[in-house]
Amino acid sequence: MSRERAASRGVPIYATIEETLTRAYTDGGLDGVIIIGEHGDYPEDQYGRKWYPRRRFFEEVLRVLDSLKETTIPIFSDKHFTYNIEDTVWMYNEILKRNHPFMGGSSIPHAPQMPALDSDGPQGMAGRFDDGRTGFVWQSRFRAPEAFG
Repeated sequence: MSRERAASRGVPIYATIEETLTRAYTDGGLDGVIIIGEHGDYPEDQYGRKWYPRRRFFEEVLRVLDSLKETTIPIFSDKHFTYNIEDTVWMYNEILKRNHPFMGGSSIPHAPQMPALDSDGPQGMAGRFDDGRTGFVWQSRFRAPEAFG
C-alpha cells in the first residue's frame, strides 16, 4: 500500500536510510525524520513479540545527521524507543548529547483513517480513570468521557 501511495504522489523511495536523508538534505528538503520500523520480517522473542530494528534505525539516522553536521532536524520515533532498558537509555543519552529535538509515540492518531471514521458513530478511547484504573471507554462524537476528568 505505501509503495503505491508514494508512487501516486511522486514521492521517491530509496534503498537505505543514508541515501534517503542525504538526498533530501542535499535537495534542501529535510525538515525532519520519522523513524517507523515495523514493516518486514524480524525475529521474535519467547513471548511472540517482534524485535523491530528501532535502535539500529535510530543509530543510522544519527550517523547520517552527524556526517551532515546537522543537529537541528527533529526526529520522531513511531511507538516506543526499544524493547530493553539498555538500548532505551543509550538512545536517550545520544539525544541529549546531540541536543536533537526528539519526540516519540504513536503516529496512528495523526494519520488519516482508512476508511474514514464515522464521527457520528461511537468511538473508543483508552485511558486512566481518576481512581487509577485503566480501561477503554466508548464515546460519541469525539467528546471526552467524563470518567477521564
